[in-house]
Amino acid sequence: MKKIKTIFVISILLISYINKSDSQETQFGLMGGLNVSNLSNFPIAYSITTTSNTGFHIGALVNVNLGSRFDFQAQVLYSQLGCTTSQSAPDSIATFTQTDNMTLSYLLIPLYFNYKFKSGWNIHAGPYLSFLLTDKEALVQTYSAPGYNTLELDSSTNTTQGDNKFDIGFSIGMGYTMQNGLGFNFSYSTGLVNVSQAQTYTDPNSGQVIYQPAFGLNNWFSFSISYLFK
Repeated sequence: MKKIKTIFVISILLISYINKSDSQETQFGLMGGLNVSNLSNFPIAYSITTTSNTGFHIGALVNVNLGSRFDFQAQVLYSQLGCTTSQSAPDSIATFTQTDNMTLSYLLIPLYFNYKFKSGWNIHAGPYLSFLLTDKEALVQTYSAPGYNTLELDSSTNTTQGDNKFDIGFSIGMGYTMQNGLGFNFSYSTGLVNVSQAQTYTDPNSGQVIYQPAFGLNNWFSFSISYLFK
């Protein structure tokens, strides 16, 4: 909750600064909505399958009118991303299965250029910057073998150790803004920086040095409702 409050303070300060530059051409507003997110770029050798997670985003925005057809819009959002991964390793004796539900919280700053149609519709595209706030993971490990009871172990972690704290990517989408300032937006975003950093470690049993490549690119769809103050 403290991190969300900090994000709103940053949003208000940014909005106030830009709004003073040209009160007739600049509007500020609020927005929120849903994310449907996933991660990609897992090493093939890991045999990992993923399913999407649903999260939310909320924050503030600044919209600068650049003419009859173009706007520039900066947003400052608290945004939940992540996915659920599944990994299975069967052998002749038993089967090991691990499920990891990852919830990644970001301070997300999209920077959009909007092309406006006269009907109120727009298309928008631009880069985004994001800063990792938390990485919460809920793991379920299952061991099963014929003739034996299934063993299930649950655990959870809350650490960003081993993660990249910064991401940059690109977003594209479309939206509709009513004359009263109420807007509806749909967008797709994809990241360029892996969530998990590359690591090298030594296997304590064999003494072999193992290299783990970086993996986990963010990608998500978002649906937002926004309101621009007049």
